[in-house]
Amino acid sequence: MKLVATLIATMFATAAMAQTAAPAPAKKEEECEPDSPNIGKPTYQAEKALEILALYKWWTEVYPNRPDPHDASGWTAYCELNRLSNGGKMSFSADKTPALKKASKLALKELRKIEEAYEKEDEAMMIRLIKIRNSLWT
Repeated sequence: MKLVATLIATMFATAAMAQTAAPAPAKKEEECEPDSPNIGKPTYQAEKALEILALYKWWTEVYPNRPDPHDASGWTAYCELNRLSNGGKMSFSADKTPALKKASKLALKELRKIEEAYEKEDEAMMIRLIKIRNSLWT
């Protein structure tokens, strides 16, 4: 996923350079009139630029800084407790205590929930990226 994030960041950087190099299109007179319905509204290009910026920030700031699901769910802590209770060896075949069994079930349930949420968020951002792709190069 780090490769994907790097590629996407490169795409955004390239698109930003292309947008700054392109000359602004000439405005039509009716767009500048005081009674125009478009006064005070963002242009199509501005709306796309805001979406590109939001996606760029998500891929470069939010995505790489999300907590590890194993740590956030307690699975890492459970594995360490399991290892310590088994004389330094990992053993998933037989938890010795009911407390370890309960901790295992809770941690796995939370881990699955976090991973599913991450997958949904990743998919939503990829869909947004696909929808905006035509504006990245103009």
